Amino acid sequence: MLDLKNLTGKPAWATADEAATLVSGLIRTARLAAENTTSGGNQADRDVGIASTLEVAEMLMRIVMEGTEGLAEEPAQG
Repeated sequence: MLDLKNLTGKPAWATADEAATLVSGLIRTARLAAENTTSGGNQADRDVGIASTLEVAEMLMRIVMEGTEGLAEEPAQG
C-alpha cells in the first residue's frame, strides 16, 4: 500500500478526494474528445490523446483506492 500521508503530508482520505476530483475531470475530458468529431485533426491523434488521458486517470484511481483503503484502517473518531 502507498503511504499517502508521507507522500503528500495530508491524510490519505484528503489526497484520495483530490485525486477523485481529478479523475472525474479527466474522464469527462476523454469522453468529450471521443464525442467531438467536428474539431478537425485526424482520428488517430484524437485516439492517442484519449488513451493517454485515460491512462493518467487510471493511475490517479490507484491513489483513490489506496486512500479509501486507508479510511477502513483508521480507527473511528468520535
